[in-house]
Amino acid sequence: MENVSSFVTKVTNLTVSLTPAPSSNGLSLPSDFNINDFFYPKAVLVGNLNGNYLLKTDDSMENVIGWYKNKIPSSKMNVKTLIQTNTNGNIINQLVGSGPEGELRIEMSKESSQPEIQILVTFNKKGSK
Repeated sequence: MENVSSFVTKVTNLTVSLTPAPSSNGLSLPSDFNINDFFYPKAVLVGNLNGNYLLKTDDSMENVIGWYKNKIPSSKMNVKTLIQTNTNGNIINQLVGSGPEGELRIEMSKESSQPEIQILVTFNKKGSK
């Protein structure tokens, strides 16, 4: 899986507009899974690249992690892993959940020089690569 920095570079090269992340944003989603349910409510959708959804929020990292840690089990998925790193104020948190439909990966990152958190939401449907 690509890291957030390379994803942001690719999204930056696209023409995208910042819009709220509503439940009906017109993006293509797996038919049996509603990834919109995993868009952090205080975030805006920045872009979609090959099924990877990039969001941004100015909320705290603690609130974002807490929301996802509650959201994943409430969606009948199990939290498999939570990895948290902080290097010189640059924070990366990865949360992985799994369920009957597939695997959900949430990568939350914040650079020390930036005010907002970037959230990369990826769903890998079972049986796909």
